[in-house]
Amino acid sequence: MALRRPLRSCVQVQSRGITEARVGAADQWNQGGTRDDQHAVVRTMQELRGPVGWPVVGNFLTYLRKKNRGRMHEVQTLEASSIQVLSTEEIYCVTKQAEQHAQYGRMFREKWGPHWQVHISDPDLIAQVYRQEGKYPNRPSIRSWQLYKEKNDLPMGLTTAEGKTWYKFRSEVSKQLLCPRSMSRMVEPLNNVSNDFIQKLRHTRKSRGVDHLKEQLQNELYKWGMEGAGTLLFETRLGCLDVQISERSELFIAAVTEMLESSLPLIIGETFHQKWNTKFWKRHSDAWDKIFQIGAEYINEKLLAMENSYLRGEKNHSGELLTHLLANKALNLEEIYSNITELLVGAVDTTANSTGFILYLTAAHSHVQEKLHDEVSRVLGDRQEITGTDLQNLPYLKATVKEALRLYPVATMNCRILEADINLNGFRIPRKTLFVLNHYAAGRDPELFSNPDEFIPERWLRGSRSLDHHPFASLPFGFGARSCIGQRMAKLEMHILLAKVIQNFKLNVDESREFKPSLRTLLTPGDCVPVEFTDR
Repeated sequence: MALRRPLRSCVQVQSRGITEARVGAADQWNQGGTRDDQHAVVRTMQELRGPVGWPVVGNFLTYLRKKNRGRMHEVQTLEASSIQVLSTEEIYCVTKQAEQHAQYGRMFREKWGPHWQVHISDPDLIAQVYRQEGKYPNRPSIRSWQLYKEKNDLPMGLTTAEGKTWYKFRSEVSKQLLCPRSMSRMVEPLNNVSNDFIQKLRHTRKSRGVDHLKEQLQNELYKWGMEGAGTLLFETRLGCLDVQISERSELFIAAVTEMLESSLPLIIGETFHQKWNTKFWKRHSDAWDKIFQIGAEYINEKLLAMENSYLRGEKNHSGELLTHLLANKALNLEEIYSNITELLVGAVDTTANSTGFILYLTAAHSHVQEKLHDEVSRVLGDRQEITGTDLQNLPYLKATVKEALRLYPVATMNCRILEADINLNGFRIPRKTLFVLNHYAAGRDPELFSNPDEFIPERWLRGSRSLDHHPFASLPFGFGARSCIGQRMAKLEMHILLAKVIQNFKLNVDESREFKPSLRTLLTPGDCVPVEFTDR
């Protein structure tokens, strides 16, 4: 593939504890395991219960069976909690083998391919793993993503790099993306993006009809997410919210979707697929080709604009990430291409999917929506421009977003590999073991949240009796040095858009259409977000 050559030419040219009741419950679930590892009789990992699965592939086939495809998050919820109440839908989508996992509790081992891994949904144990991850946390990347870059001689980026290379990238990018001052400068441009999204909703509803908007709402949110990312990364409007969106933007969004959907079948045997160029690998590789091709085009256009601006004697802005990385020179140009493109991919998918869940849940709970509208009206009045001060005065709106992310974290799990042995709940887990930290399951655990399946933003408000949650019970952005680097940006985008939507529309759910979340590497709202928008 000739992808490397154009890139080269571009370079040349331009802790709290849990209650005693929970301790007892955890001990019971692991048949004698205790949290007090200093006084416990330490057992081996082989004594930890869990499903064995099939030879060679282990339990992997369970997740690929027809009833479970796209619903791994529900299977994990059943595996991780022995007291989970099964709904009709959950019984349908979990196989007999997966149902047996309910007996293994909040910590169990599972064979995935030829290797054993340890699943955890207990927040104390999750905290213990995170706090032992060290300076260079080992979070296994999706191997097919790395293989693609290796095959095409491309540098790794933030989501694919490890060790010191990852640390270098993280250190430079975080100076912009995790800096409150940098994010405060983005309020006005992101407000403009959200205003355009509101107008796009109205235009689509009028020209294509209400039903079309419901069917395409998630796709419209992808365009909004991409436009916001372009504003932050390039300080440039990409035109994704124009009435006639460019074919290039449509192709990029479609390629991101295709890449993520094709990642799951490659989790096992990815090297085989890559070596023999199977249909699964070809589908995956073609999607990445398109992503990097279009990503390079966006970056090149920004570089050309910066060069022309310099020749005219104009001062370049330093607010966006690309300018910062170019000026800093800690990363070479190929590394900048790789990191910017990976960030654009993440921004398009994660923020848009989270917002789809937020809008659906808000529409489905009229009392929440009215409280939101009262708060937004009190703070904004008739103003269409939101300021940083306004956002600080919208606690219920922020609680609504936080509650939606508890119920539907797009990253349903995080993985870590520790460099030293660790004692967890009375078991000695050897170094290099893969830990799967099941945040989706923890967020719906009735021992951690009262009425866990109900949408209750009030639980996150100060003064609420239920506010005393374990800090590791809901981690939609992960934790520590490898937490989501775009979380400040994502929260800012979601807060602004939700305020604008509530200010302009009353939301309702079309009960005749099914809302069916699906997992495609990340958790998505599915094919249809049945929300109706009525002008206020």
